Amino acid sequence: MIVVSDTSAISNLLAIGLEGILHDLFGEVLIPPAVELELMRWHSELPTFLSVVVPVTPILNLQGQGPDSIAARANGLGLTTRLNQGLKA
Repeated sequence: MIVVSDTSAISNLLAIGLEGILHDLFGEVLIPPAVELELMRWHSELPTFLSVVVPVTPILNLQGQGPDSIAARANGLGLTTRLNQGLKA
């Protein structure tokens, strides 16, 4: 199963020390670069099961934008769409 996550789920689990739940359930979890940047603002280290995958074409420049911005969500959706297209090929 391919799992793509946003910032909130990972950040909240990191905050309470239960990030291993994601690994136990899904193994590898994919995140767009915007999610990695946002997580690194609040957490000094990220779990090794997170893999940063760049969308084919970033939709908007995310500099200065938060994880809930339209740009961040669009790039996450772009990543998900790219992965789904890869599965159909």
